Amino acid sequence: MRKGLVLVLLSILAFTAFGQITIEKSVDEMTDEVSYYPSERLIVANEAKTQGFTMEAYLDVKKGKLYVKAFTVSLVDLGSCNENNEMIILFDDGTKMVLQSFGDFKCKTYTFFMLTDEQEEMAKAKKIKKIRFKNGFTFDEFTGVSSNESFFIELYNAIDAKNR
Repeated sequence: MRKGLVLVLLSILAFTAFGQITIEKSVDEMTDEVSYYPSERLIVANEAKTQGFTMEAYLDVKKGKLYVKAFTVSLVDLGSCNENNEMIILFDDGTKMVLQSFGDFKCKTYTFFMLTDEQEEMAKAKKIKKIRFKNGFTFDEFTGVSSNESFFIELYNAIDAKNR
């Protein structure tokens, strides 16, 4: 009986630990400005979490519909200045997506990427195998496995659900 209870509790814990991305709403009480953000970000880092990056979707609203305006990528030990950065996403079916950062040279530990409509359609349907980030200024690079191989699928599904 006790083993069965432990198994049920572990199953519940495992299910809740791997939840789907949701879209959260925030209202600034001073300005009444409404913003939306995903409940999770993508993390690609070494085991010690001393090198890598996070990717977070910046959401906006156009004609009453939520969409991903850009992705903010925060860097850890991949150069303190950056420009002309490149990200290569390898999907589990072997296809690749190559992204180029936008914006001017800056000595900040973050950068921005946008997906074309075609790239969004690809990302919505495929699991991530690996991602490589290359700093175009320092040429530092990191290749790693993502914290959530279904990140893009879950993100775009959550946006579609919110837009219904």
